[in-house]
Amino acid sequence: MAVLDFGVASSTSAAPQAGTRAPRPVKPVFPSAAPVAERETATIWLNVGVPGPNGKFINLPVGIPVDTMKFLELRGQNQDWIDFQDQRNMLLEALQAKGDSLEPGQEIVLSGLELRLRKVGNEVAPSTVPQTRASTVAALVAALGGTPPASSTSTEAPKTE
Repeated sequence: MAVLDFGVASSTSAAPQAGTRAPRPVKPVFPSAAPVAERETATIWLNVGVPGPNGKFINLPVGIPVDTMKFLELRGQNQDWIDFQDQRNMLLEALQAKGDSLEPGQEIVLSGLELRLRKVGNEVAPSTVPQTRASTVAALVAALGGTPPASSTSTEAPKTE
């Protein structure tokens, strides 16, 4: 059985053929997840769960380490996006400050947080209907003031001067 390492790009990628795009570089599946030995030891954890019938807290198997979480980099040209990212950083800063105020072993219920469960949608692919694609390309080319390219199924050799 092979071991898959999603953090390392494959070394067996084929060279792109003429007229095709180069393949995209392989990105790690979890780019922010460092190997366990390299991670900082977290002391403040956000745990999601419910009170059990005997009063014991029943939490999900994995908590969220708050004190080792990094702030988002604020950059871009969209002020609304930058403001949103800054608000996310402020939430993290507030959680870290609240955690720092606790004694070791102490826990509190945070009533101001809202939990949301979300299922992502399926990826949407571009239309594969050739007539729709061809007419859309022709319309876009016409809007640019050019002429549509020759069909990609043409067997005629390109003219050279």
